[in-house]
Amino acid sequence: MDGQRRPGVKPTSTTLGFDYLMTSLARLELSGDVSKEYAKLPTPHNFPCKVGKSESVAKKNRYKDLIPYDHNRVVLSPQTSSLIDAMDESGDYINASFIRGYTNNDGYIATQGPMLGTVEDFWSLVWSENSRLIAMLCRIVERCQNQSYKYWPEVGECLDVDDVIIKTDVEDDRGTHIIRKIGLRHMKTGERRDVIHLQFLAWPDNSLPCLPTFLTFWKTFRKYKCPSSGLPIIHCSNGSHRTGLLIALDSLFTQWEVTSTIDVVCCVVRMREDRVGFFPTENEYRFLYHSAVEAYMSHQTDRPMESFHRTDSLGQVTNEAALKTKDIHREFSFIDMQRTNQSTDPRLITCNTNGNVLFPDLSIERPFQSYQLQFPCDTGSMYVTAVPMCHQTIKKQMDEYPIRLRHSVSLQEHEVFLGIGGVL
Repeated sequence: MDGQRRPGVKPTSTTLGFDYLMTSLARLELSGDVSKEYAKLPTPHNFPCKVGKSESVAKKNRYKDLIPYDHNRVVLSPQTSSLIDAMDESGDYINASFIRGYTNNDGYIATQGPMLGTVEDFWSLVWSENSRLIAMLCRIVERCQNQSYKYWPEVGECLDVDDVIIKTDVEDDRGTHIIRKIGLRHMKTGERRDVIHLQFLAWPDNSLPCLPTFLTFWKTFRKYKCPSSGLPIIHCSNGSHRTGLLIALDSLFTQWEVTSTIDVVCCVVRMREDRVGFFPTENEYRFLYHSAVEAYMSHQTDRPMESFHRTDSLGQVTNEAALKTKDIHREFSFIDMQRTNQSTDPRLITCNTNGNVLFPDLSIERPFQSYQLQFPCDTGSMYVTAVPMCHQTIKKQMDEYPIRLRHSVSLQEHEVFLGIGGVL
């Protein structure tokens, strides 16, 4: 793979530290610097895709305009692909690409959602690359459109794919995502492998997910990554838009672990050299920035419940608990850094029922344009004191949600719930 890759010209370095980003991201967005940065990104490369565009493999592509580049496409092994035939030149083809990570030892495989006719190829890919982690960023069906074929069996059932028996042993539904443990056994050699399958359920179609739920899924993904095994496989429906966001966030966090800095521009440019369709919109680019900042702020905030309050026999707080208190102060200082520039705009003050309950400009708390409501203000902006509260385990019916303001609107439940005016 490395010998075939064709790197493009590296852009001017835009390396940033998280301390700077945490205090300046809102300002950079308001000033238009992030938009200008996205606009200046090099035009996505037009590397050859001759194999993927040939008529013999057309049936293996979910979308005709999202084809892997020839120089880094995944080539199925003859020993694992059940479809390889001396007379069938499409046998080694799968719509999948090797994606570089930040380090030479880090990387990913991006692929489209399997179709009925490519399920065998998909599991051949898993076996031949010794992948032990699969991240699926879509549902089987979204808005009546098929996004991926259900390529795994139900719990306790088996699926025979060529010489490999696939069995789903465990399925743990976490609300916004599902964790599955899938066992693979090769019938000829008897070799057994365990694969973790993560499915994210809370990504609205043609939109962006709520950042906290996306980061929770990413943390789970990172927890199960195993450097000693094969590359993780990530897919959505087309293997680019959603897939690119997860890969980019994980790659940027690896860069921070190595250098204490991140470079969003170089990361996106590098990824665009590896697959078509990454970061087609500015909103996705902005979302990546916010994801990276929040990942840094929250990467050590997950703790078991029993660690919150520990005392000795005399009722005194232990040293460990005292250290936890310091951590809490540090975490709160991070949260307090968030700015409320737009919420405190004098022209929008009538939109706030409580001057002390304001929402930060960082989109981890305020919705992106895709979530914003049509709310008439003198500025002509789409502003409302509301945040998305996305959680798949909540099943709540709402007919109307009154707002005690002159410019009142009625809200119908769609993809998310809204906390309005700071009170739900």
